[in-house]
Amino acid sequence: MKVSIRLQDLLQQNDQAIAATSTLIAQGIAQIDGSDVDAIDPEKLTLLLSNLPIEWDFTQLSAAFNTATLSDTFRQQLDRHLHQRLGSEPVQPTPNTEHPTVNPTLDVFHLRNEVIGDYRRYINSFLKIRDRQVKEFVDQALDRGQLWTDPLLQLNPAYKSGATVTELVQRQVLHPDCAQYFSKNGNPFKFRYHQEQAFLAAQRQEPYVLTTGTGSGKSMTYVVPIFDDLLRHPDIQGVRAILVYPMNALINSQKEEFDKFLANVPNTHIRVEQYTGQESLSKKVEIQNNPPQILLTNYVMLELMLTRTHEEKLVTSDNLKFLVLDELHTYRGRQGADVALLIRKLRQRSDRNLLCIGTSATMSTEGDRTNRRETVAAVASKLFGVEVKPNNVIDETLERSIPHPQPSITELRDSIQSGLPAHQTLEAFQQHPIAAWIEMNFGLKEEDNHLVRRTPISLEAGAAKLAEAVNLPTETCLDILKQTFCGAAKRAGWRFACISSSRRAAASMRRSNLGQDDRSPWKVSTPRLTIACFTRWSFAASVDRTTMECAMSRKDKR
Repeated sequence: MKVSIRLQDLLQQNDQAIAATSTLIAQGIAQIDGSDVDAIDPEKLTLLLSNLPIEWDFTQLSAAFNTATLSDTFRQQLDRHLHQRLGSEPVQPTPNTEHPTVNPTLDVFHLRNEVIGDYRRYINSFLKIRDRQVKEFVDQALDRGQLWTDPLLQLNPAYKSGATVTELVQRQVLHPDCAQYFSKNGNPFKFRYHQEQAFLAAQRQEPYVLTTGTGSGKSMTYVVPIFDDLLRHPDIQGVRAILVYPMNALINSQKEEFDKFLANVPNTHIRVEQYTGQESLSKKVEIQNNPPQILLTNYVMLELMLTRTHEEKLVTSDNLKFLVLDELHTYRGRQGADVALLIRKLRQRSDRNLLCIGTSATMSTEGDRTNRRETVAAVASKLFGVEVKPNNVIDETLERSIPHPQPSITELRDSIQSGLPAHQTLEAFQQHPIAAWIEMNFGLKEEDNHLVRRTPISLEAGAAKLAEAVNLPTETCLDILKQTFCGAAKRAGWRFACISSSRRAAASMRRSNLGQDDRSPWKVSTPRLTIACFTRWSFAASVDRTTMECAMSRKDKR
C-alpha cells in the first residue's frame, strides 16, 4: 500500500524534501494527495517529477497522483505538464454546458500557507543549530507556529436597509432637490438604516456620533444633512460647514466624492474646497477672498486659521453651523486635549452654536451595547464641549444574509457528513445549514436583541467549536469549513481581492459605499493584509504584518 503525501504540506518544505518525495514516488512507495491545491509553481511540479523514470508512460505518471483528490484546475495543469514531458498533445476537454467552468479563483488559505512556507524557509536559511536538543526545541516551536499565529476570519455582515432619497423627501426629512445630487444613473440612492438615523438627528439639530464599520457610508451621514441645509438656504454666503480630518489623504479622497455629487447638478451653487498645506498660495488667496460653503481641512490648519488674521473670515463666518470630526478615535491623549481646546476656540471665535458631528469605525469595545454608547457619548461630549446623548451614538444595525434558520445539531451533523454539493449555486449555498452556522459563529451574535459583529477567530478555533457541537472529528469540520469558504468562490463565482493595509488605501476605500449596494463590504484591518471575498455575505482572513512583508517581497508566481 502506498503512503499518501499531502501536496499542500509538501509544498511548504524545501526543495530537498520535494526531490526526496519524487524518489519515493519512483519507487512506488508514495502517492500524492492533491487536496486543497488548485495549482503549483511549474518549477515545483518539475522538481516533484524529477526522479521519475523517463520511460514512464502517461498511465504510470498519472498513477503517481490520487486523481480523486485533484481539483479541475490542478488536473489540467498536471495534464499539460505530463503531455509536455512525453512530447504529446493533450486532449482538449469537452465543454460542460450543464455546469460551465468557472475561472480559477484565489484560495486564501493556500496563499497564506504559501507565504508562511516561504517565510519559514527564509527563517531556516540562517538557523544553523548544532546542538540536537536545541534544534529539536526550535523546530517544535516553529511547527507550533511560534513566529506566525493562525489567520483570523471575520465576516463582513450586511447592513439593514433604510429609506430612499425619494421616501425621505416625501417625509420632509430632505429637500426635494437632494434627489438630484444623490442618485446614480437616474436611480435615487437607497440609504442604510444608520444613515437614516443620522439624518433624523441632524434634523433635530442634536450632536451625534457614528460608530459603524469601514465602508458603511459614514461620510454620507454628514454630507447629506449639509447639502440638505444648503438647499434649504440657497442664499447663504461664506463657510457653512468645516470638516476636519486627521490626514490629508482622507481630505483628497473626500474631495473627489464631493465632486461626484456636485457633477450631478451643473451650475450648482454649492462649493466645496480643501484648505491644507497642499494648496498653492494663489489657491489659498482665492479661497480666502471667496470662501466656499464647505471647507475640508485638518486640525493643524484649523489652528493656524484661528491665529492668522488673513484667514479669519474662514472661521468667523456668521453662517457657520456644522463642525465635523472624521476618525474621532484618533483624537486621544495629548492630541485629543489639544483638539478639544481647538474646538472650544472655534466655538468662541465664531460665537455660534455649532452642530457637532463625529464619525469613527473604532471607539469602544468594552461592556454591552448600552455601556459602549454611554462611553462614546462621554468621550464625544468632552471633545466637542457640548452634550452628546447616548441615544445619538449611532452604531451598526446589522441583519442576516443567510435566510436558513439556525440548524439543529442533527441537521448540522448530517450536512457535514454528506458534504457540499459538487455544483452549488449561490441560492443553494444560502439555504445550506453550514452557511447558516458560519454566519452566526464567524460573523454575528445577538446582544440585547441586536445583532453585532463577532470578534474574529481562527479557522481552527471555529472548527473546534463546530466539532464539539456535532461530536465529529475536528479535521472533518475543518475541511467542511474550508470547502464552504473557498468552494463558493469556485462554484458560485465569488471574487477575491487583496487589500493593502496602508492608510491611503483605507482612505480610498472609504469612498462613499453609499448604501445603495449591499454587495460591497470592504474590510481593512490595519496593520494587516486582508483578503476579502466580495459578496453581500463575505469573509476576510488577515495575515500578520511580518507575513505581509514577506508576501510583498516575493515574486508573483501566479
